[in-house]
Amino acid sequence: MGSKNYHDLIVYEKADQLAYLVYSIASHLPKPEHMSLASQMKRTAISIPANIAEGYAREGEKDKLRFYNIAQGSLAKLEYFTEFSLKLRLLNKRTYQHLTEQRDEVERLLYGYIKSIKNKT
Repeated sequence: MGSKNYHDLIVYEKADQLAYLVYSIASHLPKPEHMSLASQMKRTAISIPANIAEGYAREGEKDKLRFYNIAQGSLAKLEYFTEFSLKLRLLNKRTYQHLTEQRDEVERLLYGYIKSIKNKT
């Protein structure tokens, strides 16, 4: 663990990159989608690194894990939103695949980070 703040965490860095990617993609969705699906995708994506940062700042293991679990839930929501966007043909397969790969990487890293905290005690 040994990091001084959440900026040092690889999982935070990758989650931040994912949020940026989602913002970039959502900004190019058709205008009617900006008020609904694009907005949901952006809020969900930004909550992932935000909850990692907040969890990192918490003192107790139980409190930390609660925020990391919220981040995991947001990853699941983002997965749904991207799948739904693909079904609506708002995303092409290449963009969907890239987004899915990035999301999956964050999910693996977050799972590993949570596991390391649980194993620490």
